[in-house]
Amino acid sequence: MTKDQKRRRIPIHELIGANSENPIDLSIVNTGEADEQLDVVVTATWKNTALMSLDALTGWVVDLNRERAVFAPAPGHRTRLAPGEKRKIGWLRYEQPATLQLELARKDESPL
Repeated sequence: MTKDQKRRRIPIHELIGANSENPIDLSIVNTGEADEQLDVVVTATWKNTALMSLDALTGWVVDLNRERAVFAPAPGHRTRLAPGEKRKIGWLRYEQPATLQLELARKDESPL
């Protein structure tokens, strides 16, 4: 690979959702190689356990519908995430330990 080919390589873009124990903290982590605009929606789904409480952190809103919580950027709030940076977006607390399925989608590709 020549120096010109190396310079022209497109950086990898990748965002992932992360979580922890009950309460489950939701975060966005930029594991890619380029800055990312957080125009994403995080959908958390679960089964067979009662949700006790939830909240979105500053700059985010959450919509709850049965066993699904959808976290999205608050209107007018724009955030960039540098490579390796992590941003907490909200949390969920369940009656019993829960297994979450997380889906991360660009806002215009959202399953909303």
